[in-house]
Amino acid sequence: MPLRFVLSVTLALTLVLFSSTLSAQNVAYKVITITSPFNPSDTVVGTDMSRGGVLPLNDVKNGPQEAFVWKAGTGTPLTLLGGSCSTAKGINNAGHIVGGACPAGETLPHAYLYQPKKTRDLGTFGGTFAVGLGVNHLDQISGYYELSDGTDHTFFWARKKWTDVGNLGGSFTYGYGINSSAVVTGQSDISNDPDPVFGIPPFHGFQWSGGTLTDFGQIFGSDFNYGNKINDSGMIAGAADVAGDTGAHAIIWNNGTVQDLTPGSYITAWGMDINNQNQVIGSWGEVDPDPTDGPPVYTMECPCYAVLWQNGQMTFLEDVVPAGWSLWLGLAINDKGEILARATFNGGQLGTVLLKPLSKQQGPTPDPPSMAQRKLSYKGPRAIVRDAQKQIREIW
Repeated sequence: MPLRFVLSVTLALTLVLFSSTLSAQNVAYKVITITSPFNPSDTVVGTDMSRGGVLPLNDVKNGPQEAFVWKAGTGTPLTLLGGSCSTAKGINNAGHIVGGACPAGETLPHAYLYQPKKTRDLGTFGGTFAVGLGVNHLDQISGYYELSDGTDHTFFWARKKWTDVGNLGGSFTYGYGINSSAVVTGQSDISNDPDPVFGIPPFHGFQWSGGTLTDFGQIFGSDFNYGNKINDSGMIAGAADVAGDTGAHAIIWNNGTVQDLTPGSYITAWGMDINNQNQVIGSWGEVDPDPTDGPPVYTMECPCYAVLWQNGQMTFLEDVVPAGWSLWLGLAINDKGEILARATFNGGQLGTVLLKPLSKQQGPTPDPPSMAQRKLSYKGPRAIVRDAQKQIREIW
């Protein structure tokens, strides 16, 4: 039997097994299309939002990314360090933004802290460039910087001082998220020896706090896992390959305890963000059978779907938005339950969208579509790929 057919059949069976938990939640969402101040077409990417729904975003059309902030329907270019490249990656609830930006006359970015009416250049921490990825309410920052030998290290910055958080045995480490207690999560290579199947070193998620680096260790029998975001309770949303790297599951890692959000076989699922209500947003799809594309925590075949996990239930977001929308990747969720996602409308309009909860649905909750019905109506990319820098690429 062809491998692709086996995966499709198993995916359908897995959905049946989840039938008791896949019913739509009783909250409906309004879909708001996000526009760029630079280009009329959809060229917008982002991975974070504030509690007030303010979004740090990037327009990727013109080569070097152009950072902007989106608030209440309006996108405004960010005035940063004076150069021609900029990215906006993380934001706190005060609207302070971090990322990477080129100073005037330079072509490689410095990490920065943007506050309304001023931007602080954090430099490169002795490396060739640096990028901030997460910021908390105290303006403490996590991110990564690259050394002259090409290796990437995680930094923690607070009150004009910075620290290299160390590593788990390899040369590449990335600090993706930070919470109000200055606990950082991300991923670190555990050696410099390439995996014989995927050609890259294996990596584990980590938690760093007060100078102590904690290794997630091997999860589900595999050495490919990571933490994406962390809430103020210390719960970390991420993903982990299963034994044999035959798929990946979305997880919550909590002080050494792993909660599997997607038990089953032959699926790929990623947890991208978690809020203080322990709601997790991410994506759920098929396994990429080609090992040259990377481990399942890095690559997902489609049809794939943006999903929300809460209270032991998983919801396909396309079931709780107006008809015509297809959503394939959940990117971020704030404490008001607003969601940042990637979507198409009627197979044509492509975009990054904001989902705003409306109210309790009235009447009985409709049964979710079957897997066959979902596949017939699916309109999205044929694959999603991410990398260690957390860059998301869609393949059509």
